[in-house]
Amino acid sequence: FPVTIQGALEDAIVSLSSGAELLNLYVRPFTLANLHTGLAHRLSQEFSSRLRDSEWILIDALPPRQEPALSAIADHLILVLTPEAKSLTEAYGIIKQLSGEFGRRAFNVLINHAESLEDAQHIFRRLTYAASEYLNVSLRWVGFIPEDYHLRRALVMKTAATLAFPKSEGAIACTQLARA
Repeated sequence: FPVTIQGALEDAIVSLSSGAELLNLYVRPFTLANLHTGLAHRLSQEFSSRLRDSEWILIDALPPRQEPALSAIADHLILVLTPEAKSLTEAYGIIKQLSGEFGRRAFNVLINHAESLEDAQHIFRRLTYAASEYLNVSLRWVGFIPEDYHLRRALVMKTAATLAFPKSEGAIACTQLARA
């Protein structure tokens, strides 16, 4: 159920302890496509001014089958998958689509909600085997985020786990991955 919050773009920005800023913003593509010209221009200007001094931008893109543009043009793509078989199948499908339709050959892989490092590496090996067997791509291990109650709790609270529970195992893993 969508929640609408109106305000300045600045109000959606959270400063993290690492010095990075998190812009927590989601807009449906249909909504963006149908903005009034004046509002679209204002939003574009505000967003551009925020990005002018950015060294990098991390975007949680829609799955490529729904909206392939961001995944196809990204300099670096991180596939985030979980231990469920369905997630592994979906990740393989994304790799197949982006390699076949857009010529992407390199993929970074992050395993989320893993029970252990061994569990995460096993999932990565399975995906790597399937991708190397049938597709001409390379996969790079980025790391894993352990299963952590605090991450789920932060999601319910609609806040970053690194802010709400900075000493939790999941928040520490997120911080280490962000630094890397």
